[in-house]
Amino acid sequence: MLEISPDNPIANEHIAKAEADLERRLLSLINRADDLARGGNYYAAIRILDSARRLNPDDNKIRLIDQKVAQYDKRLNFDELYQQGYRYYRVKDYQNAMDSFEKALSYEPNNEKVKKAFFDAKARGNAKKEPLEGDAKDKFMEGISLYREGKYGAALKVWEELQQRLPYNKYVLDSIDMAREKLEALNRSSNQP
Repeated sequence: MLEISPDNPIANEHIAKAEADLERRLLSLINRADDLARGGNYYAAIRILDSARRLNPDDNKIRLIDQKVAQYDKRLNFDELYQQGYRYYRVKDYQNAMDSFEKALSYEPNNEKVKKAFFDAKARGNAKKEPLEGDAKDKFMEGISLYREGKYGAALKVWEELQQRLPYNKYVLDSIDMAREKLEALNRSSNQP
């Protein structure tokens, strides 16, 4: 119609309406993808953004969509690697846990939770049965006493402080794991009706 009559007001009005509808639909899809991503559903968010891209938006919108897809894909990979590392850690496969946590840190190098998980896996993967002597032995025994009294959190704190000095001592690490498991079991039992 515009080829025949380029100044046709009806054609221009329909084009403007179609462009406005496309813009609303694009923004709606992008907002929906953002909501899904905030809820942690990165797969669904990426699928929504793919459908938005198929609407043939302008270059600015394409860049925005591509940027969001890359951001969500990165988050998806980070979360998958962290979960994979955690699964390895739970079955005491510390080398694979370290590898997964290290890859996750390549996405988010300042993530304290993953740094701690990596440190824990590395310590356990390199643990050695070394004798405890002097002040270290006293601290260790303090933790044992607290644990026997049922003060698992306090015992854990003592042993984690000791781990700072002796990061690869198997006795200290095993005691930390024992206290954590006890605390987790208590938390599970207190959360059940």
